[in-house]
Amino acid sequence: FILRWIPGAKIPDRRDLAGSLLEDAVRKIEDATGERVAGKFATGQSDGWRNIAKTDVITSMMSVDREVFPIATHNMKGKPKTGAEHFSIIEADMETMRSKYHVHPIAWVTDDGPDGKCARRLLREKYDWIVTLLCWGHQSSLLAGDYLTFPLHSSTMNAALEVVRWFNNHSSALELFQQAQLWTNPERTQPLALILPALTRWTTHFQAASRLCALGPAMQACVMRNKDKLLEIAEKSQGDNSRATAMNVIKTIEDAEFWKHLDRVEAHLKPIAIATNILQTPHTRLDHVLGTLANLFRIYNSDSVEAEKGSGAEQEQFILAMYCNPYTRGYCFNREFISGADLFDMAIRAFKRFFGCNPGPDFTAALLAYSQGKEEFSDARMMLDAHQKLAEDRGTSPDVAQIWKLVDRSNDPYEVCPGRNGLAKLAIRILSITANSADVERLFSLFGLIHTKRRNRLHTVTVHNTAMVRMSRLREHADAGRLPKRRLKRKLGDDYEPESSPSTAASSTESASPGQSDADPEVDIAEVLSKAAIDSLELLHSDDDDEFDLEQLPLSGEGPLVLTEANISHAVTRSRRRCRFQITLANLFLFPKDPASRAATPPLAPATPRRPPGTPATTPLRPPGTPAPLSRSASGASAVSLLDDEEETPEDPEAALLRRFEFIWKGGIRSYERETAVLEHHAPACNPGEPFIRIISSTRRG
Repeated sequence: FILRWIPGAKIPDRRDLAGSLLEDAVRKIEDATGERVAGKFATGQSDGWRNIAKTDVITSMMSVDREVFPIATHNMKGKPKTGAEHFSIIEADMETMRSKYHVHPIAWVTDDGPDGKCARRLLREKYDWIVTLLCWGHQSSLLAGDYLTFPLHSSTMNAALEVVRWFNNHSSALELFQQAQLWTNPERTQPLALILPALTRWTTHFQAASRLCALGPAMQACVMRNKDKLLEIAEKSQGDNSRATAMNVIKTIEDAEFWKHLDRVEAHLKPIAIATNILQTPHTRLDHVLGTLANLFRIYNSDSVEAEKGSGAEQEQFILAMYCNPYTRGYCFNREFISGADLFDMAIRAFKRFFGCNPGPDFTAALLAYSQGKEEFSDARMMLDAHQKLAEDRGTSPDVAQIWKLVDRSNDPYEVCPGRNGLAKLAIRILSITANSADVERLFSLFGLIHTKRRNRLHTVTVHNTAMVRMSRLREHADAGRLPKRRLKRKLGDDYEPESSPSTAASSTESASPGQSDADPEVDIAEVLSKAAIDSLELLHSDDDDEFDLEQLPLSGEGPLVLTEANISHAVTRSRRRCRFQITLANLFLFPKDPASRAATPPLAPATPRRPPGTPATTPLRPPGTPAPLSRSASGASAVSLLDDEEETPEDPEAALLRRFEFIWKGGIRSYERETAVLEHHAPACNPGEPFIRIISSTRRG
């Protein structure tokens, strides 16, 4: 090819391609990456993998402004697979991030395996300003695995997978089934494939159940029409008990109860699959995690479930992320359990922890103005509507960290501002954290495409460099708009397959009616999933009761405080951090009165609410169950104040509060309107009082 189009060109040897030429390309990419991310906050991610040569490696990446960049891949051959070794690798990679790419690491994410858990603990003890998180993409996927450990649902899923395997392993039977699809659905031009779950694809158990439910009528018609042929096909098979296996498959397909149970399993797995899709994206923030888990709790909520503390050590950062999101501002918080003073106290503690100094009085004034939506923190001054419309046009969600960067009035991104601008600095830092390490898993998939059985002797560094070059080329094509639009193969909504499941007419009506499903005599797992959501979020506080003891950063003349490499480690505390605020998920939020398991969420308040007796006519009314904004009048009494500056058109406080409250619980935290609609219509109803088994998914290995 080269000689044809470039006559006389010297073709490099494969050793040169994998050697000096590849190294030169990587150096150019590293320089370009440094120019792209210099002066920004970065979230580190690390995870382990075993390649085709049975060699264990640990790969680190960094997430900066919704983009991920590989840092290094470490060969663990001959090294201990311990948390201390993982911690030393993280330290070295953090130094690489500072020196080579000139970014400031603010958080680190690993899975919840023993080495990752120990590494996070050691990281917290030495670098208190680092936020340490487990991967919430892994945790969400583990909910589905825990759900499928229950006997009834496990047996249903196993029977479904046995049907899928049998048809996929018998080509003649599969051909009959494909023909049945075409004549039962004349509008379909090509038959659909049956799906088997894959461990590396976190939503495939739901996809397998959903696809089998969609193809159930065609499968029942195939068995009804070709039962004898299917048995003959099984007898020709060379496997043991082939006829008995075929009879079991046919019996399963003919069993109406099986399809009812499979319908129920699909309905239970769908909200978890949607949550997993949200939490595994490259730009998942802390407020995304908290909002997603709150919605899961809202769906599976049961009064008989009592919340307990689970595992983790960063609960306050999740709450502050929700509060610092200008589209939510903490309007969904239950002020009976978390007041404005609690939020202000969290923000002050976070400022001390991250910046190593005490904020000034202007910082508290900024918190008060932000909670009231006044001055530079009003919706109009922050241009929230414009940012939301721009994101909708692009098909994404608003970048709230970028909104705060526009509010920031300092010239140095690392400047420590104890005054009013400190709120913007704190919000940018918290909202810049990525809450998963799913991108490392995607990089491992790319490693698998490069390091194949035929190329099993490739060096670890060569594989890493090749993957870095490929990611860089894809990023260049994306920036230039040359990437083709990727087709979504399988969706989480109903639009990919309009037909219903193969239940009888009565059972279909029963599954479609939330009221009737409440009376279903079989065990409902909603209570279990509610417990799992609680255990995944309620975060374990440190057992160390030492007070927070941060050293002051040195002043540089009369100028502002600045975070530099020299004083990054100077601002840490030697004592373990004590989480002073603990609250359960059930008490943190003001949930809508009617659970999302109903077909549609009714209005939060009537169109013209009745004014309680004795209430002044000037006092604005609030919908039942909605929180009051965090504001105080001059006399110190609570008041509703959502008005912007005087020159701006004021919005009715009642309408603004209702708009914000509905925004939070109707999918406004992320732009997942279609998935949220699916979640509203297909969430399983809850049966309070039914037994449940405790799930602690957060203690599972990632």
